[in-house]
Amino acid sequence: MFRLLILLHRYLGIGICLMLLLWCLSGFVMLYVQYPDLDAREQRQLLTAISLKDCCRLPKVDYMEGESLDYFAIEMVADIPVLRLGWYPDDEIAIDMRKGAWLDPITVVLSRQIATDFNNRWQLDGKLEYRDVVYSDQWTVYGKYQPHRPLHYYAANDAAGTEWYISSTSGEIVQITTAHERLWNWLGSVTHWLYFTKLREHTTLWSWLVIGLAALGVFLTVIGIYLGIHQFRIKATTDGRSPYRSWQLWHHYIGLMFGLFTLTWVLSGLVSMNPWGFLESGGYAGETRLLGGQQLPWAEVQEYVRTLPARELPPGLTRIEVSTLLGKQNQVAHFTTGESQRFNIETLKPEAIGPWDWLKITKILGQETGSAEGQMIQGDDNYYFNHHEQRIFPVWRVLLDDAAGTRYYLNTLNGQILEKFDGNRQWYRWLFLGLHRGDFSRLLRTRPIWDVWILILLAGVTAGTATGTYLGFKR
Repeated sequence: MFRLLILLHRYLGIGICLMLLLWCLSGFVMLYVQYPDLDAREQRQLLTAISLKDCCRLPKVDYMEGESLDYFAIEMVADIPVLRLGWYPDDEIAIDMRKGAWLDPITVVLSRQIATDFNNRWQLDGKLEYRDVVYSDQWTVYGKYQPHRPLHYYAANDAAGTEWYISSTSGEIVQITTAHERLWNWLGSVTHWLYFTKLREHTTLWSWLVIGLAALGVFLTVIGIYLGIHQFRIKATTDGRSPYRSWQLWHHYIGLMFGLFTLTWVLSGLVSMNPWGFLESGGYAGETRLLGGQQLPWAEVQEYVRTLPARELPPGLTRIEVSTLLGKQNQVAHFTTGESQRFNIETLKPEAIGPWDWLKITKILGQETGSAEGQMIQGDDNYYFNHHEQRIFPVWRVLLDDAAGTRYYLNTLNGQILEKFDGNRQWYRWLFLGLHRGDFSRLLRTRPIWDVWILILLAGVTAGTATGTYLGFKR
């Protein structure tokens, strides 16, 4: 059996140790260069100020009478004022309020207007170029882009090599990359996640390939740790504590020192794929509807739009969002400065969510367990924190008295749920994010403390996989 374990470790290493080495080397890059991904806040900053010229008309559609929706928003697409109607979790349609008709697919001509406006406002110094209509490429292969396909692909030809993609269905800019990001992501995230376009487009094949390689990596590392300890303790020679020499000696000692860290990284990488859905987490669309209290009737949306031209909009307003909170309309405005403000729907004066409303919100979220604790927090805790992600603070945190210790984090601006950590999501946080990124506590994720200890560990694990790769090729 021992001989069999040696052979398994040897030939598994020949087969996949190069993959482990590439994961390590690309991991160095990923510490400092993330995969390009526009979040909702960044997308809002790309919007132009709302203009109500030739506004506001709605289509006369009988089938909308008596209908209700979860939210609506008003913003500009080029020079068109657009009304977006939404239903949780992710259904949305748009109306061209200049024509009073459903928003047509975004043509090349209209996309050029959007791109030109973006190019001018951000003062990109190159010559605008329309590249192509793409369905999917290296930087838009994510499933989140599916509702926006095909995409209009533009380049600024500026010093930074800025390129961006415009949705053909909504007119939104959904992705922006620079030459720096593209180069380093080929060496980082693309290699690390095996995110090659043709492979990633076949989601099931890609998923099981990564799971299979990670599982083999776990098996290889466990065998290696056992063999390393066994040889160190049982077969010590008189002139040293290892029976090996040369590269095998280095591999043995490095494995003894960093084998456990290799295992935690490969195992947590396997967990990140959530094989067989064993840590599947529930969403929070149901809770969001409960907090809303009721949906917005189409008749109220019509009335809001009808009175919109008579309203005095504040300067620099880029987006108006209206939803419901505790059975009342909830209006939030976003501005070109990046600031956001909640307004009273009737007086149009700034109005924050009051203490009594937060108590009601806490009670609603805890109604199934019978007990919940709500608290305003100004800084991070062990589940909601700034690290690679840029979190919103302050937030209202709700802790449920259930078996899982479920916790919610809500946006204090509009009362929307930002994150939900049920039992599975909490395990995922520790078994993947904790083990993979080492962000176990506030101290450990404080920079440069985090950089120092992660770089030392990653260098050790890289040395172990590098010596293993060399021995495999030599064999």
